Amino acid sequence: THGVPLSIKHDKHPYFIAIGISEGTRTPSGGYTKAYYGHTDPGDGFANRGTVSGGRGMGNAGPQQVDRHWMGILTRKATTSAPILQRMGLRPGTQGWHRAMFNILDLTVQAPAAVPDFVRKLSVANRQGLTIEAIAKARADAFINPRKGRLEAGGFGNSYSRLLAGQRSRAGSYDYKRRL
Repeated sequence: THGVPLSIKHDKHPYFIAIGISEGTRTPSGGYTKAYYGHTDPGDGFANRGTVSGGRGMGNAGPQQVDRHWMGILTRKATTSAPILQRMGLRPGTQGWHRAMFNILDLTVQAPAAVPDFVRKLSVANRQGLTIEAIAKARADAFINPRKGRLEAGGFGNSYSRLLAGQRSRAGSYDYKRRL
């Protein structure tokens, strides 16, 4: 997967499948789990569907419609993130590039408000070799509200250790084709 395109035009895109692995909606081979067709969000009781467990504000959209909607959102995020990663010295097609880009997109699905802070923290993770551990810490730290200096991770009971474990389990989905 050297030349993974920035634009996500189909649901077999490697980043999109890896997000589905994080969400429990896709299999490593790109197949669909039962959750893809619909499941209840443990956080807010919403009826999630599609690869990204989405559909909020989309009425009765089916999983494919939800996927198409999110492919556009994630393509725009990848396109705006690419120059930032290049300024950090990451080269498209490298393992570090894929890890960083996948995690930006995966966090866009999981907690979009945390993404800007995560991207800022990526330079520290980059200096640490963009290990899964460094990326997981950057993801978890991005849930700390910079204005209040307080952790805002209600879905993890505002427990940093639970949050870090959750972020670690997602951070390697692109590399390992499974949650860690």
